[in-house]
Amino acid sequence: MDPRESLLSDARLGIELKEARSQKVWKWLLAQAKEAALKANSELVECDPQDYKKISILQGEVKRFYEMESWMESAVQLGLQAEDTFNTIYGDNPGR
Repeated sequence: MDPRESLLSDARLGIELKEARSQKVWKWLLAQAKEAALKANSELVECDPQDYKKISILQGEVKRFYEMESWMESAVQLGLQAEDTFNTIYGDNPGR
């Protein structure tokens, strides 16, 4: 893939994900992940401090929500940066 196509691809991905964040499906997925993280966090507080295996599992469940949010934001930022770079190099008209 040439650099121009790579930038366009990254920009499209960022735009699509930015728009997806406002859709019901994405909101539902994030709400489910957040609910699971809150439940796991509550269990973590009550967990036996010697139960390392359970602590590790619960920590992973809590991290999953924050990682989801982080991945989404990283992809959106990558797309915005790619769009800016594309516009700087090639101008505002991707078709030329």
